[in-house]
Amino acid sequence: MAARLTPLSKFLITVVVLGGVGAAVYKNRDKLEKLAPSADAPTANIPPPAKLPDDPGPAVSDSPPGCADKPEVRFYHWAWNAQMGMILATGGKQATSDSLMCKYGVNLKLIREDNTDQMQALLATFAEALKKGDANPAAGAHFVGIMGDGSATFLKALNDRLRKLGPDYTGLVVGSAGYSRGEDKLMGPPAWKADPQKARGGLVAGVLRDGDWNIALK
Repeated sequence: MAARLTPLSKFLITVVVLGGVGAAVYKNRDKLEKLAPSADAPTANIPPPAKLPDDPGPAVSDSPPGCADKPEVRFYHWAWNAQMGMILATGGKQATSDSLMCKYGVNLKLIREDNTDQMQALLATFAEALKKGDANPAAGAHFVGIMGDGSATFLKALNDRLRKLGPDYTGLVVGSAGYSRGEDKLMGPPAWKADPQKARGGLVAGVLRDGDWNIALK
């Protein structure tokens, strides 16, 4: 007949086991540090204020649309330097009378949208209205602006949805409005740049279906 352990016996055995594990971990702490480097204590890094130039450059107008007699073309985009040439060519939130867009008969309307899922939904809404026979739908997006190296995953998800409408409905890359001027980067503590090994054990946040997180992977 096996003897039953008393609560005191169980407690003493637990203490011995935990003590043995703790001693082993303490004895080999230098090896554990190599496997999982400890992170430096976080510190607040407040950047110094930037002095803006006296001449901020061309202004974007809030004047009313300058060629509203033309069909409206809606372009959903991020707050991104790559769009600056197109924004200046439009002259405002919607093409102004003295803009390059109106000069060439394009009543372009710029709408900020940072959510790629919403961009896909807007393109699908436009395509669904086309399917119903509307030549120029009043809802949805004619165009969206995303990063080039994020387009593969974006278009895959979009085209899976559009395929249900028929083979003629496909999202395509039709051109580029510009490129980034320094935004695309992996940002981390200066110590990571000085010694990349110190990035081990760090945590990096990224945005799915965007193009910057692949820099962290590389």
